Amino acid sequence: MPRTQQPNNPKRRIAPPGQLSAAEQADLLARARYVGSALHKHKAVDYGFHPPGNPRPHKSLCDDLRIIRRQEAAQLMANGIRLGMISACPAGQLPKFIWSVDQDGEAYEAKIDRNGYHGYRLDRDHEKTMRQYVLDEWTRRQ
Repeated sequence: MPRTQQPNNPKRRIAPPGQLSAAEQADLLARARYVGSALHKHKAVDYGFHPPGNPRPHKSLCDDLRIIRRQEAAQLMANGIRLGMISACPAGQLPKFIWSVDQDGEAYEAKIDRNGYHGYRLDRDHEKTMRQYVLDEWTRRQ
């Protein structure tokens, strides 16, 4: 299978496998906190946002295909960390991006902001190259 082209933005490149030691991975799992964002939710369900839903038209939604509860979103992010699906970052710092794939084969991207990580689905049409890059790398690391 030909390797998918890496994205043009170097911040959105997945770090090489083995970048994290076991201790660094455990540290990242303990420190990376999924908080979500009302800007990426159509149906916030159990996120506790006020107002409950405030999706922006230009933002990718994490729940446009199905409802994703907070626990599942946090688990998706943890799964991405366990496979090393993170953007490169200096030791001891949190990566800007974490990628994961759900049981239906949908690719997601979590991005850090000042409160923690929020995530969204990589759309088949608008994020085609990045989505395929994540899916290929996810398959390779399984």
